[in-house]
Amino acid sequence: MASTQAKGNEVEASLGLSATTDPPRSNIHSTMWFLERLPLYNTEKPYTMRYNPEDGIPQSNFYKVERPITVKSMRDPLAGPFRLGECGFQLVELNSRLTSDEFWDNEKVQTIYVQEVKDLLKEKFGAKYVHVLDYAVRKRHESFPISTGEEYEYDQPTALAHIGKIVSGTINGDCIMKSC
Repeated sequence: MASTQAKGNEVEASLGLSATTDPPRSNIHSTMWFLERLPLYNTEKPYTMRYNPEDGIPQSNFYKVERPITVKSMRDPLAGPFRLGECGFQLVELNSRLTSDEFWDNEKVQTIYVQEVKDLLKEKFGAKYVHVLDYAVRKRHESFPISTGEEYEYDQPTALAHIGKIVSGTINGDCIMKSC
């Protein structure tokens, strides 16, 4: 367990986070940044520009607040089961032909892994058609979390909480709102 603890702390340290883990399930206690709930956002959408705008326009109206979180291991048998129809996601095992080093090769990810994911989803859920909208390979730049202002080869890790928005067209046409 000591090696797991050390490995976990090494990962959090590399992300610029402070965190501790709880044995035996290796829950991680850390913090995450969230959008602060302000009346401003009732009339103005939050935004951040990646350049300095002219005419005195603020580069961002994004006000954030740091909150404590507990990250629970989804590998813990007591955490699940997670079912797509109840939670909006489900864990499935995919034994990819790609090696871990090949995941840095965007062409191989696009031609092999994305197709493997499509095939698995068709088989597991009986889908007739699967379209992968987008994916991102993230690899931390040595200066992270400090931006150098340059364009990076890979997307950088995010320290901000973010979610996708489900409006309609989900399982049986119902919107999945149940908390898991």
